[in-house]
Amino acid sequence: MVRKGYLCMDGKHLNIIGRDIEGLYDEPYVPSIEFLNVTEIANEVPLDYSLFEGLKTLYISSLEAYTFPKEICSLPLLERIVCSGKCLVPPEIGKAPKLEELVINGDCVLDMTETIAEAPTLRTLSVSHYGDAAPCEMPEWIANLPQLENLHLYLCFFSGIDPDINNLKNLRTLSIIGALSAAHDFPVLSNLKKLERLEVTGDGFNGLPKPPYGLFQKVLDGIAELSALTSLNLSGWRSRKKADYLVLNENGRSIPDVFDRYPNLVSLDISGMRIDFLPPSIHRLPRLERLEADGNNLVMH
Repeated sequence: MVRKGYLCMDGKHLNIIGRDIEGLYDEPYVPSIEFLNVTEIANEVPLDYSLFEGLKTLYISSLEAYTFPKEICSLPLLERIVCSGKCLVPPEIGKAPKLEELVINGDCVLDMTETIAEAPTLRTLSVSHYGDAAPCEMPEWIANLPQLENLHLYLCFFSGIDPDINNLKNLRTLSIIGALSAAHDFPVLSNLKKLERLEVTGDGFNGLPKPPYGLFQKVLDGIAELSALTSLNLSGWRSRKKADYLVLNENGRSIPDVFDRYPNLVSLDISGMRIDFLPPSIHRLPRLERLEADGNNLVMH
Protein backbone atom coordinates (compact mmCIF):
# COMPACT_ATOMS: atom_id res chain seq x y z
CA MET A 1 0.00 0.00 0.00
CA VAL A 2 1.09 3.61 -0.59
CA ARG A 3 0.79 6.09 2.26
CA LYS A 4 2.20 9.52 1.56
CA GLY A 5 5.99 9.29 1.81
CA TYR A 6 6.39 5.57 2.25
CA LEU A 7 5.67 2.37 0.39
CA CYS A 8 5.34 -1.13 1.86
CA MET A 9 4.41 -3.99 -0.43
CA ASP A 10 4.57 -7.16 1.63
CA GLY A 11 5.03 -6.23 5.27
CA LYS A 12 8.77 -6.95 5.07
CA HIS A 13 10.12 -4.36 2.61
CA LEU A 14 9.69 -0.64 3.26
CA ASN A 15 10.76 2.21 0.97
CA ILE A 16 10.82 5.78 2.21
CA ILE A 17 9.93 7.71 -0.94
CA GLY A 18 9.01 11.13 0.45
CA ARG A 19 9.28 13.42 3.42
CA ASP A 20 5.77 12.91 4.79
CA ILE A 21 5.81 9.81 7.01
CA GLU A 22 2.85 10.74 9.19
CA GLY A 23 1.06 7.60 10.27
CA LEU A 24 4.00 5.29 9.61
CA TYR A 25 4.50 4.33 13.25
CA ASP A 26 0.88 3.30 13.54
CA GLU A 27 1.37 0.63 10.90
CA PRO A 28 1.38 -2.85 12.49
CA TYR A 29 4.16 -4.11 10.24
CA VAL A 30 6.86 -1.67 11.42
CA PRO A 31 8.54 -4.02 13.95
CA SER A 32 8.57 -6.78 11.31
CA ILE A 33 10.25 -4.80 8.53
CA GLU A 34 13.40 -6.64 7.38
CA PHE A 35 14.46 -4.40 4.47
CA LEU A 36 14.44 -0.59 4.74
CA ASN A 37 15.40 1.72 1.89
CA VAL A 38 15.95 5.40 2.72
CA THR A 39 17.68 6.99 -0.26
CA GLU A 40 18.84 10.53 -1.03
CA ILE A 41 16.62 12.20 1.57
CA ALA A 42 17.84 10.46 4.71
CA ASN A 43 18.81 13.80 6.24
CA GLU A 44 15.27 15.14 5.70
CA VAL A 45 13.25 12.24 7.14
CA PRO A 46 13.31 12.04 10.97
CA LEU A 47 12.86 8.28 11.24
CA ASP A 48 12.87 6.56 14.61
CA TYR A 49 15.06 3.63 13.60
CA SER A 50 14.82 1.99 17.02
CA LEU A 51 11.26 0.90 16.16
CA PHE A 52 12.47 -1.38 13.35
CA GLU A 53 13.36 -4.25 15.65
CA GLY A 54 13.31 -6.90 12.89
CA LEU A 55 15.47 -4.95 10.43
CA LYS A 56 18.15 -7.01 8.65
CA THR A 57 19.14 -4.84 5.67
CA LEU A 58 19.36 -1.03 5.52
CA TYR A 59 19.96 1.09 2.42
CA ILE A 60 20.65 4.66 3.50
CA SER A 61 21.84 7.63 1.45
CA SER A 62 21.87 11.40 1.57
CA LEU A 63 22.73 14.14 -0.90
CA GLU A 64 23.72 16.38 2.00
CA ALA A 65 26.11 15.73 4.88
CA TYR A 66 24.31 13.48 7.33
CA THR A 67 25.47 11.16 10.12
CA PHE A 68 22.88 8.45 10.54
CA PRO A 69 21.53 7.95 14.08
CA LYS A 70 23.49 5.76 16.48
CA GLU A 71 20.27 3.85 17.24
CA ILE A 72 20.78 2.02 13.95
CA CYS A 73 23.91 0.42 15.37
CA SER A 74 21.94 -1.11 18.23
CA LEU A 75 19.35 -2.90 16.11
CA PRO A 76 19.56 -6.52 17.26
CA LEU A 77 19.13 -8.26 13.87
CA LEU A 78 20.80 -5.81 11.47
CA GLU A 79 23.18 -7.76 9.20
CA ARG A 80 23.79 -5.51 6.19
CA ILE A 81 24.19 -1.75 5.71
CA VAL A 82 24.54 -0.04 2.33
CA CYS A 83 25.63 3.55 2.90
CA SER A 84 26.20 6.05 0.09
CA GLY A 85 26.46 9.67 -0.91
CA LYS A 86 27.27 12.03 1.94
CA CYS A 87 25.80 9.76 4.59
CA LEU A 88 28.35 9.19 7.36
CA VAL A 89 28.65 6.28 9.76
CA PRO A 90 28.67 7.08 13.51
CA PRO A 91 31.38 5.74 15.88
CA GLU A 92 28.82 3.41 17.45
CA ILE A 93 29.03 1.19 14.35
CA GLY A 94 31.67 -0.82 16.18
CA LYS A 95 29.00 -2.02 18.60
CA ALA A 96 26.59 -3.36 15.98
CA PRO A 97 25.93 -6.84 17.38
CA LYS A 98 25.22 -8.78 14.15
CA LEU A 99 26.57 -6.63 11.33
CA GLU A 100 28.09 -8.97 8.71
CA GLU A 101 28.33 -6.79 5.60
CA LEU A 102 29.02 -3.11 5.00
CA VAL A 103 28.78 -1.50 1.55
CA ILE A 104 29.93 2.10 1.36
CA ASN A 105 29.95 4.37 -1.69
CA GLY A 106 30.96 7.99 -2.11
CA ASP A 107 32.34 10.53 0.31
CA CYS A 108 31.63 8.36 3.33
CA VAL A 109 34.58 6.16 2.33
CA LEU A 110 37.07 8.86 3.28
CA ASP A 111 35.28 9.86 6.48
CA MET A 112 34.66 6.37 7.83
CA THR A 113 35.14 5.96 11.57
CA GLU A 114 37.90 3.55 12.59
CA THR A 115 35.66 2.07 15.26
CA ILE A 116 34.29 -0.16 12.50
CA ALA A 117 37.26 -2.40 13.38
CA GLU A 118 35.47 -3.25 16.62
CA ALA A 119 32.39 -4.69 14.90
CA PRO A 120 32.55 -8.30 16.13
CA THR A 121 30.78 -10.04 13.24
CA LEU A 122 31.80 -7.93 10.20
CA ARG A 123 32.99 -10.28 7.45
CA THR A 124 32.35 -8.49 4.13
CA LEU A 125 33.31 -4.95 3.07
CA SER A 126 32.60 -3.35 -0.32
CA VAL A 127 34.05 0.07 -1.12
CA SER A 128 33.51 2.43 -4.05
CA HIS A 129 34.90 5.96 -4.36
CA TYR A 130 35.64 7.68 -7.65
CA GLY A 131 33.98 11.10 -7.54
CA ASP A 132 37.09 13.24 -7.09
CA ALA A 133 39.09 14.73 -9.95
CA ALA A 134 42.39 13.67 -8.37
CA PRO A 135 43.26 10.28 -6.86
CA CYS A 136 43.45 9.87 -3.10
CA GLU A 137 45.26 7.44 -0.85
CA MET A 138 43.48 4.26 0.12
CA PRO A 139 42.04 5.01 3.60
CA GLU A 140 44.02 3.34 6.39
CA TRP A 141 40.94 1.97 8.14
CA ILE A 142 40.32 -0.54 5.33
CA ALA A 143 43.48 -2.45 6.20
CA ASN A 144 42.66 -2.46 9.92
CA LEU A 145 39.80 -4.94 9.85
CA PRO A 146 41.46 -8.24 10.79
CA GLN A 147 38.14 -10.08 10.97
CA LEU A 148 37.34 -9.46 7.27
CA GLU A 149 36.89 -12.47 5.00
CA ASN A 150 35.72 -10.65 1.84
CA LEU A 151 36.97 -7.30 0.54
CA HIS A 152 35.72 -5.69 -2.67
CA LEU A 153 37.36 -2.50 -3.99
CA TYR A 154 35.24 -1.46 -6.96
CA LEU A 155 35.65 1.81 -8.87
CA CYS A 156 38.07 3.36 -6.39
CA PHE A 157 40.21 6.25 -7.59
CA PHE A 158 43.03 5.44 -5.18
CA SER A 159 46.68 6.29 -5.80
CA GLY A 160 47.54 2.70 -4.92
CA ILE A 161 46.76 -0.33 -2.77
CA ASP A 162 48.00 0.07 0.80
CA PRO A 163 50.64 -2.64 1.56
CA ASP A 164 49.02 -2.95 4.99
CA ILE A 165 46.28 -4.90 3.26
CA ASN A 166 48.48 -7.80 4.33
CA ASN A 167 47.03 -7.29 7.82
CA LEU A 168 43.81 -8.91 6.57
CA LYS A 169 45.07 -12.44 7.11
CA ASN A 170 41.59 -13.98 7.18
CA LEU A 171 40.63 -12.83 3.68
CA ARG A 172 39.07 -15.49 1.48
CA THR A 173 37.97 -13.13 -1.30
CA LEU A 174 39.68 -10.02 -2.64
CA SER A 175 38.33 -8.03 -5.61
CA ILE A 176 40.24 -5.08 -7.05
CA ILE A 177 38.15 -3.94 -10.02
CA GLY A 178 38.52 -0.49 -11.55
CA ALA A 179 40.71 0.48 -8.60
CA LEU A 180 44.20 0.71 -10.12
CA SER A 181 43.77 3.59 -12.57
CA ALA A 182 46.19 5.86 -10.72
CA ALA A 183 48.43 3.17 -9.24
CA HIS A 184 52.11 2.81 -10.14
CA ASP A 185 52.91 -0.04 -7.79
CA PHE A 186 51.26 -3.14 -6.35
CA PRO A 187 52.03 -4.69 -2.95
CA VAL A 188 53.34 -8.19 -2.43
CA LEU A 189 50.41 -10.04 -0.87
CA SER A 190 52.59 -12.43 1.09
CA ASN A 191 50.41 -12.68 4.22
CA LEU A 192 47.09 -13.54 2.56
CA LYS A 193 47.67 -17.29 2.77
CA LYS A 194 43.95 -18.10 3.13
CA LEU A 195 42.93 -16.22 -0.01
CA GLU A 196 40.86 -18.41 -2.35
CA ARG A 197 39.26 -15.97 -4.81
CA LEU A 198 41.16 -13.05 -6.33
CA GLU A 199 40.20 -10.48 -8.96
CA VAL A 200 42.72 -7.88 -10.14
CA THR A 201 41.44 -6.54 -13.43
CA GLY A 202 43.06 -4.20 -15.92
CA ASP A 203 39.96 -2.56 -17.35
CA GLY A 204 38.77 0.97 -16.75
CA PHE A 205 35.14 1.60 -15.74
CA ASN A 206 32.72 4.55 -15.52
CA GLY A 207 35.18 7.01 -17.01
CA LEU A 208 38.17 5.86 -14.97
CA PRO A 209 41.19 5.20 -17.21
CA LYS A 210 42.82 1.82 -17.57
CA PRO A 211 45.82 1.27 -15.30
CA PRO A 212 49.22 1.40 -16.99
CA TYR A 213 50.06 -1.91 -18.63
CA GLY A 214 53.46 -1.90 -16.97
CA LEU A 215 51.71 -2.47 -13.65
CA PHE A 216 50.65 -5.96 -14.75
CA GLN A 217 54.08 -7.46 -14.05
CA LYS A 218 53.98 -6.00 -10.54
CA VAL A 219 50.56 -7.55 -10.04
CA LEU A 220 51.90 -10.95 -11.06
CA ASP A 221 54.85 -10.54 -8.70
CA GLY A 222 52.56 -9.41 -5.89
CA ILE A 223 50.30 -12.46 -6.07
CA ALA A 224 53.04 -15.04 -6.67
CA GLU A 225 52.77 -16.62 -3.22
CA LEU A 226 48.99 -17.17 -3.21
CA SER A 227 49.08 -20.89 -3.88
CA ALA A 228 45.70 -21.53 -2.21
CA LEU A 229 43.78 -19.68 -4.94
CA THR A 230 40.90 -21.56 -6.51
CA SER A 231 39.60 -18.65 -8.62
CA LEU A 232 41.72 -15.99 -10.34
CA ASN A 233 40.51 -13.14 -12.57
CA LEU A 234 43.20 -11.17 -14.42
CA SER A 235 40.99 -10.00 -17.27
CA GLY A 236 41.48 -6.75 -19.15
CA TRP A 237 45.26 -6.37 -18.92
CA ARG A 238 46.19 -5.35 -22.45
CA SER A 239 48.14 -2.71 -24.31
CA ARG A 240 47.61 -0.97 -27.64
CA LYS A 241 51.32 -1.38 -28.34
CA LYS A 242 52.43 -4.87 -29.28
CA ALA A 243 55.94 -4.12 -28.04
CA ASP A 244 54.65 -3.58 -24.50
CA TYR A 245 53.57 -7.19 -23.98
CA LEU A 246 55.48 -9.12 -21.35
CA VAL A 247 55.84 -12.10 -23.67
CA LEU A 248 56.48 -11.46 -27.34
CA ASN A 249 57.96 -14.07 -29.68
CA GLU A 250 57.47 -15.74 -33.06
CA ASN A 251 54.04 -16.99 -31.94
CA GLY A 252 52.84 -13.48 -31.05
CA ARG A 253 51.82 -11.88 -27.77
CA SER A 254 51.19 -13.63 -24.48
CA ILE A 255 51.56 -13.35 -20.71
CA PRO A 256 54.20 -14.83 -18.41
CA ASP A 257 54.16 -18.59 -17.88
CA VAL A 258 53.54 -18.47 -14.13
CA PHE A 259 50.39 -20.47 -13.54
CA ASP A 260 52.13 -23.48 -12.04
CA ARG A 261 52.12 -21.36 -8.89
CA TYR A 262 48.40 -21.99 -8.53
CA PRO A 263 47.83 -25.77 -8.55
CA ASN A 264 44.40 -25.41 -6.90
CA LEU A 265 42.87 -23.20 -9.58
CA VAL A 266 39.39 -24.26 -10.63
CA SER A 267 38.48 -21.03 -12.46
CA LEU A 268 40.74 -18.69 -14.44
CA ASP A 269 39.73 -15.54 -16.34
CA ILE A 270 42.26 -14.07 -18.79
CA SER A 271 39.70 -12.53 -21.15
CA GLY A 272 40.25 -9.23 -22.93
CA MET A 273 44.05 -9.46 -23.02
CA ARG A 274 44.47 -9.61 -26.82
CA ILE A 275 47.04 -12.38 -26.51
CA ASP A 276 47.81 -14.82 -29.33
CA PHE A 277 48.65 -17.98 -27.38
CA LEU A 278 48.26 -19.43 -23.89
CA PRO A 279 51.17 -19.92 -21.51
CA PRO A 280 51.92 -23.67 -21.33
CA SER A 281 51.40 -23.79 -17.56
CA ILE A 282 47.68 -23.13 -18.01
CA HIS A 283 47.39 -26.47 -19.85
CA ARG A 284 49.01 -28.19 -16.87
CA LEU A 285 46.64 -26.93 -14.18
CA PRO A 286 45.29 -30.20 -12.71
CA ARG A 287 42.00 -28.89 -11.30
CA LEU A 288 41.03 -26.25 -13.84
CA GLU A 289 37.38 -26.54 -14.83
CA ARG A 290 36.63 -23.10 -16.24
CA LEU A 291 38.79 -20.91 -18.48
CA GLU A 292 37.46 -17.53 -19.65
CA ALA A 293 39.50 -16.39 -22.64
CA ASP A 294 37.19 -14.23 -24.77
CA GLY A 295 38.67 -11.09 -26.29
CA ASN A 296 41.92 -12.79 -27.30
CA ASN A 297 43.40 -13.93 -30.63
CA LEU A 298 44.23 -17.45 -29.58
CA VAL A 299 45.75 -19.77 -32.13
CA MET A 300 46.78 -23.30 -31.25
CA HIS A 301 50.50 -23.98 -31.83
